[in-house]
Amino acid sequence: MELQSPTSPTPAAPGSPLGPFIDGPMSGLLFSNAVTFVGAVFQHWPAWPVMVIYWGQSVAIGIANVIRISMLKDFSTAGLTSGGRPVPETPAAKRSTARFFALHYGGFHLVYALFLFRTGHPRVDRNTAIALAANVALFAGSHVWHVIAAHGSDYRGKPNLGTLLFYPYLRVLPMHLAIILGSAFPSGALPLFIVLKTGADLGMHAVERFAFRVTPSAADSEDSHPAAAA
Repeated sequence: MELQSPTSPTPAAPGSPLGPFIDGPMSGLLFSNAVTFVGAVFQHWPAWPVMVIYWGQSVAIGIANVIRISMLKDFSTAGLTSGGRPVPETPAAKRSTARFFALHYGGFHLVYALFLFRTGHPRVDRNTAIALAANVALFAGSHVWHVIAAHGSDYRGKPNLGTLLFYPYLRVLPMHLAIILGSAFPSGALPLFIVLKTGADLGMHAVERFAFRVTPSAADSEDSHPAAAA
Protein backbone atom coordinates (compact mmCIF):
# COMPACT_ATOMS: atom_id res chain seq x y z
CA MET A 1 0.00 0.00 0.00
CA GLU A 2 1.46 3.33 -1.04
CA LEU A 3 1.68 5.89 1.75
CA GLN A 4 1.14 9.57 1.13
CA SER A 5 4.28 11.66 1.57
CA PRO A 6 4.02 14.18 4.42
CA THR A 7 5.64 16.76 2.16
CA SER A 8 3.13 16.22 -0.67
CA PRO A 9 -0.39 16.48 0.78
CA THR A 10 -3.37 15.87 -1.44
CA PRO A 11 -4.26 19.18 -3.13
CA ALA A 12 -7.41 20.69 -1.67
CA ALA A 13 -10.01 22.93 -3.16
CA PRO A 14 -8.99 26.57 -2.81
CA GLY A 15 -10.60 28.25 0.16
CA SER A 16 -12.79 31.32 0.21
CA PRO A 17 -12.46 34.36 2.44
CA LEU A 18 -16.26 34.47 2.57
CA GLY A 19 -16.46 31.29 4.60
CA PRO A 20 -16.17 27.50 4.32
CA PHE A 21 -19.42 27.12 2.36
CA ILE A 22 -19.05 29.92 -0.19
CA ASP A 23 -16.25 28.71 -2.44
CA GLY A 24 -15.37 29.76 -5.99
CA PRO A 25 -18.14 27.83 -7.77
CA MET A 26 -20.70 28.99 -5.19
CA SER A 27 -19.63 32.61 -5.68
CA GLY A 28 -20.02 32.24 -9.45
CA LEU A 29 -23.40 30.58 -8.98
CA LEU A 30 -24.72 33.31 -6.69
CA PHE A 31 -23.44 36.13 -8.89
CA SER A 32 -24.80 34.56 -12.08
CA ASN A 33 -28.24 34.03 -10.60
CA ALA A 34 -28.23 37.52 -9.07
CA VAL A 35 -27.50 39.07 -12.48
CA THR A 36 -30.26 36.94 -13.99
CA PHE A 37 -32.67 38.14 -11.31
CA VAL A 38 -31.75 41.79 -11.94
CA GLY A 39 -32.24 41.32 -15.67
CA ALA A 40 -35.65 39.74 -15.19
CA VAL A 41 -36.84 42.41 -12.72
CA PHE A 42 -35.32 45.66 -13.99
CA GLN A 43 -34.67 44.89 -17.66
CA HIS A 44 -37.92 42.92 -18.03
CA TRP A 45 -36.23 39.96 -19.69
CA PRO A 46 -38.57 37.35 -21.14
CA ALA A 47 -38.03 33.68 -20.35
CA TRP A 48 -35.65 33.00 -23.28
CA PRO A 49 -32.52 34.86 -22.01
CA VAL A 50 -32.97 33.21 -18.62
CA MET A 51 -33.12 29.75 -20.20
CA VAL A 52 -30.00 30.51 -22.26
CA ILE A 53 -28.09 31.41 -19.08
CA TYR A 54 -29.16 28.20 -17.38
CA TRP A 55 -28.13 26.19 -20.44
CA GLY A 56 -24.72 27.89 -20.37
CA GLN A 57 -24.33 27.13 -16.66
CA SER A 58 -25.07 23.46 -17.29
CA VAL A 59 -22.52 23.29 -20.13
CA ALA A 60 -19.91 24.91 -17.86
CA ILE A 61 -20.43 22.27 -15.17
CA GLY A 62 -19.88 19.57 -17.80
CA ILE A 63 -16.67 21.19 -19.05
CA ALA A 64 -15.35 21.43 -15.48
CA ASN A 65 -16.13 17.75 -14.95
CA VAL A 66 -14.26 16.68 -18.10
CA ILE A 67 -11.22 18.62 -16.86
CA ARG A 68 -11.60 17.07 -13.39
CA ILE A 69 -11.67 13.51 -14.75
CA SER A 70 -8.77 14.19 -17.11
CA MET A 71 -6.57 15.57 -14.30
CA LEU A 72 -7.22 12.80 -11.77
CA LYS A 73 -4.14 10.95 -10.56
CA ASP A 74 -5.74 8.64 -8.01
CA PHE A 75 -9.24 7.27 -8.57
CA SER A 76 -11.47 4.23 -8.15
CA THR A 77 -13.54 2.35 -10.74
CA ALA A 78 -15.41 0.16 -8.25
CA GLY A 79 -18.81 -0.81 -9.67
CA LEU A 80 -18.08 0.70 -13.10
CA THR A 81 -18.27 -1.68 -16.05
CA SER A 82 -17.89 -1.38 -19.80
CA GLY A 83 -19.17 -4.10 -22.13
CA GLY A 84 -19.94 -6.23 -19.08
CA ARG A 85 -16.33 -6.07 -17.85
CA PRO A 86 -14.97 -4.12 -14.88
CA VAL A 87 -13.21 -0.90 -15.87
CA PRO A 88 -9.54 -1.01 -14.80
CA GLU A 89 -7.94 1.79 -12.80
CA THR A 90 -5.66 2.91 -15.63
CA PRO A 91 -4.94 6.22 -17.36
CA ALA A 92 -6.46 4.81 -20.55
CA ALA A 93 -9.72 4.05 -18.71
CA LYS A 94 -9.73 7.57 -17.28
CA ARG A 95 -9.31 9.10 -20.74
CA SER A 96 -12.01 6.84 -22.15
CA THR A 97 -14.40 7.86 -19.37
CA ALA A 98 -13.71 11.56 -19.99
CA ARG A 99 -14.39 11.14 -23.72
CA PHE A 100 -17.59 9.19 -23.09
CA PHE A 101 -18.88 11.80 -20.68
CA ALA A 102 -17.98 14.65 -23.05
CA LEU A 103 -19.81 13.00 -25.98
CA HIS A 104 -22.89 11.96 -24.01
CA TYR A 105 -23.24 15.12 -21.93
CA GLY A 106 -22.38 17.26 -24.96
CA GLY A 107 -24.95 15.51 -27.14
CA PHE A 108 -27.54 15.97 -24.40
CA HIS A 109 -26.91 19.71 -24.41
CA LEU A 110 -26.78 19.92 -28.20
CA VAL A 111 -30.42 18.85 -28.23
CA TYR A 112 -31.22 21.66 -25.80
CA ALA A 113 -29.27 24.10 -27.96
CA LEU A 114 -31.28 23.14 -31.04
CA PHE A 115 -34.42 23.84 -29.05
CA LEU A 116 -33.20 27.14 -27.58
CA PHE A 117 -31.53 28.60 -30.66
CA ARG A 118 -33.95 27.39 -33.30
CA THR A 119 -35.11 29.80 -36.00
CA GLY A 120 -37.66 32.19 -34.62
CA HIS A 121 -36.30 32.50 -31.10
CA PRO A 122 -36.78 35.94 -29.49
CA ARG A 123 -34.26 38.61 -30.48
CA VAL A 124 -32.32 40.44 -27.77
CA ASP A 125 -30.53 43.76 -27.92
CA ARG A 126 -26.75 44.11 -27.81
CA ASN A 127 -26.57 44.97 -24.10
CA THR A 128 -28.62 41.92 -23.17
CA ALA A 129 -26.45 39.69 -25.37
CA ILE A 130 -23.30 41.03 -23.67
CA ALA A 131 -24.87 40.45 -20.25
CA LEU A 132 -25.73 36.86 -21.17
CA ALA A 133 -22.22 36.12 -22.47
CA ALA A 134 -20.50 37.73 -19.47
CA ASN A 135 -22.82 35.93 -17.06
CA VAL A 136 -22.09 32.49 -18.48
CA ALA A 137 -18.36 33.22 -18.89
CA LEU A 138 -17.99 34.22 -15.22
CA PHE A 139 -19.90 31.15 -14.07
CA ALA A 140 -17.77 28.89 -16.28
CA GLY A 141 -14.55 30.57 -15.18
CA SER A 142 -15.29 30.12 -11.48
CA HIS A 143 -16.01 26.41 -11.91
CA VAL A 144 -13.15 25.60 -14.29
CA TRP A 145 -10.57 27.56 -12.30
CA HIS A 146 -11.67 25.85 -9.10
CA VAL A 147 -10.87 22.45 -10.63
CA ILE A 148 -7.61 23.54 -12.27
CA ALA A 149 -6.34 25.25 -9.09
CA ALA A 150 -6.94 22.00 -7.18
CA HIS A 151 -5.19 19.98 -9.92
CA GLY A 152 -8.39 17.99 -10.41
CA SER A 153 -8.38 16.91 -6.74
CA ASP A 154 -11.25 19.00 -5.41
CA TYR A 155 -13.06 15.76 -4.50
CA ARG A 156 -11.65 14.07 -1.41
CA GLY A 157 -10.26 10.57 -1.20
CA LYS A 158 -10.22 8.42 -4.33
CA PRO A 159 -13.08 9.75 -6.48
CA ASN A 160 -15.08 7.02 -8.20
CA LEU A 161 -15.18 7.43 -11.98
CA GLY A 162 -18.74 6.14 -12.03
CA THR A 163 -19.78 8.89 -9.62
CA LEU A 164 -17.99 11.54 -11.69
CA LEU A 165 -19.65 10.14 -14.81
CA PHE A 166 -23.23 10.36 -13.56
CA TYR A 167 -23.37 12.92 -10.74
CA PRO A 168 -23.23 16.03 -12.98
CA TYR A 169 -26.62 15.05 -14.43
CA LEU A 170 -28.07 15.23 -10.93
CA ARG A 171 -26.15 18.42 -10.15
CA VAL A 172 -27.69 20.27 -13.14
CA LEU A 173 -31.23 18.97 -12.55
CA PRO A 174 -32.52 22.36 -11.29
CA MET A 175 -31.13 24.04 -14.41
CA HIS A 176 -32.81 21.59 -16.75
CA LEU A 177 -36.12 21.91 -14.94
CA ALA A 178 -35.72 25.66 -15.37
CA ILE A 179 -35.13 25.24 -19.10
CA ILE A 180 -38.07 22.89 -19.54
CA LEU A 181 -40.54 24.81 -17.35
CA GLY A 182 -39.25 28.36 -17.77
CA SER A 183 -41.12 29.09 -20.99
CA ALA A 184 -44.39 28.24 -19.26
CA PHE A 185 -43.94 31.02 -16.71
CA PRO A 186 -45.25 34.48 -17.55
CA SER A 187 -42.64 37.23 -17.36
CA GLY A 188 -44.09 38.55 -14.11
CA ALA A 189 -43.46 35.22 -12.40
CA LEU A 190 -39.86 34.86 -13.58
CA PRO A 191 -38.26 36.54 -10.51
CA LEU A 192 -39.98 34.05 -8.19
CA PHE A 193 -38.97 31.22 -10.49
CA ILE A 194 -35.32 32.40 -10.43
CA VAL A 195 -35.35 32.57 -6.62
CA LEU A 196 -36.72 29.00 -6.41
CA LYS A 197 -34.14 27.78 -8.93
CA THR A 198 -31.33 29.47 -6.99
CA GLY A 199 -32.50 27.75 -3.80
CA ALA A 200 -32.43 24.39 -5.58
CA ASP A 201 -28.92 25.17 -6.88
CA LEU A 202 -27.71 25.98 -3.37
CA GLY A 203 -29.13 22.69 -2.09
CA MET A 204 -27.43 20.64 -4.82
CA HIS A 205 -24.15 22.49 -4.29
CA ALA A 206 -24.33 21.76 -0.56
CA VAL A 207 -24.88 18.05 -1.24
CA GLU A 208 -21.92 17.99 -3.62
CA ARG A 209 -19.63 19.90 -1.27
CA PHE A 210 -20.34 17.91 1.90
CA ALA A 211 -20.54 14.53 0.16
CA PHE A 212 -17.57 14.77 -2.20
CA ARG A 213 -15.42 17.86 -2.00
CA VAL A 214 -12.32 18.57 0.02
CA THR A 215 -13.04 21.46 2.36
CA PRO A 216 -10.42 24.00 3.48
CA SER A 217 -10.79 22.91 7.11
CA ALA A 218 -10.21 19.26 6.19
CA ALA A 219 -7.16 20.17 4.15
CA ASP A 220 -5.75 22.21 7.04
CA SER A 221 -6.30 19.25 9.36
CA GLU A 222 -4.38 16.93 7.01
CA ASP A 223 -1.53 19.42 6.74
CA SER A 224 -1.35 19.69 10.55
CA HIS A 225 -1.39 15.89 11.05
CA PRO A 226 0.52 14.35 8.14
CA ALA A 227 1.07 11.09 9.96
CA ALA A 228 -2.65 10.57 10.36
CA ALA A 229 -3.21 11.35 6.68
CA ALA A 230 -0.60 8.74 5.77
